[in-house]
This record gives sequence, C-alpha cells and structure tokens, in this order.
Amino acid sequence: MRMVEPYEVDKAEPGCVESDEYEFEVNPQATPRILDDRITLVDIKDIRMRLSISYALSQSCKLSVFEEMIDRTIDKYQLVPHTLATTGKVQMTRQEIAKVIGQLFLQTSLVNLVSNVLDTPDFFCCEHSVCREEPDHLERLYLAIRGYLEISRRCEVLNRRLQVVSEMMGILKDEQNQLHGEKLEWIVIWLIVAELIVGIVGIVVTLYLTPAAPRSQERDEVGVWLIF
Repeated sequence: MRMVEPYEVDKAEPGCVESDEYEFEVNPQATPRILDDRITLVDIKDIRMRLSISYALSQSCKLSVFEEMIDRTIDKYQLVPHTLATTGKVQMTRQEIAKVIGQLFLQTSLVNLVSNVLDTPDFFCCEHSVCREEPDHLERLYLAIRGYLEISRRCEVLNRRLQVVSEMMGILKDEQNQLHGEKLEWIVIWLIVAELIVGIVGIVVTLYLTPAAPRSQERDEVGVWLIF
C-alpha cells in the first residue's frame, strides 16, 4: 500500500476505508481460484494473474465503502416512515428533504456512473498488441473472483435500497409542497378577508361617522351646481 500511496487520487477519509483479508496459497498443480476466502495461485511471480485478482478485490472494497456510506444514510432516516405513520407529519423542512434527495442522487451516481465498480478493467479489453496476447483465462479468473464476491448482486441490492429511500423522500417532498401550497392559499384567503373588513369599515365610517354638512352649505353647493 505504501508503494502506491503517492499515486492515490481522491483519497477516501479514514472513516470510509474498508479492507478485506484473504489467505492465499501457491500450488503449481492447481488452478487459480478463490474458495472459502482462500486464494489459490499457480505462480506467485505471475503479475498478470495477481493483477486480475486485485481488480476484483479492489472493486469489492470500493463497493463496501459505498455500502457503509449508504447504510449510515438509511440508519439516519429509518424512523421517518414510523413517525409519519404514527403522527401524520415529519419534522423536516422542504430544504432538509431537498438536501437528502440530493445526497441520495449523489450516492447513486457514485455507484453507477462515477466509480468503476460496474466496469470491466481496460486490462482485459484494450486494443494494444501486448493486451491481445493476454490469455482469456485471466478475464475468466477476474469474473470468477467478481462472482464469488457477488459484486453485481450487491450493486443491485444497493440500488434498490437507494430507490426505496428516494421514493420515501419524494413522498415527503410532495407532502411538504402540498402543505406549503395550503399555507399560501390560507394567506391569500386571510388577505381577502382583511381587504373586505377594511372596505366595510370604510363604508361604515363614511355613512355613519362622518359629520353631516350644514344645510346652508348644501344650498350653496346646489346653487353652484345650478349655475353651472
């Protein structure tokens, strides 16, 4: 690990580091495989074989980091459905729900788009002349290790869990939007009521509280109107 440390890119935080431990044996008479967490090598000096196994192991470790990260997110919000079922409301604002949805989308993109967990390494499919000489058994070994570690199935389960949490947050977002719309409607209604009250008060003041004009003044005003 210390040899490759200078070449690290986007190093994970200490709390997000995962490690898997396996035993290995060298048996020239056997076929390379992994069984009961024991890796069998034909020749320990065969770098290509070790690289094929390392690709699958590294993808498994990377997937474990995503699994741990998503488990923390699910544990944080696992009581939300129970709270919603018992009280009928959730103490989360629209902004908090939007942040959670964005976080879930980011985690989904990390698993399916950004990382290379689902990709086959270029080592097995490149077009260089050296790579074309690589035996097919190296790719079969890589796929066998990958199948033993259940990487594809774990990715599928991970995506399903993310989808369930995303749907739950989507329902909460719709609920909060509906409540926000109802609040706006009530604000408009109370503004209309206030405007009606102000209008009624104005009419009452004009009809009953405004002092009547003297009769002489009324006659003068009538005379002025007749002259004109």
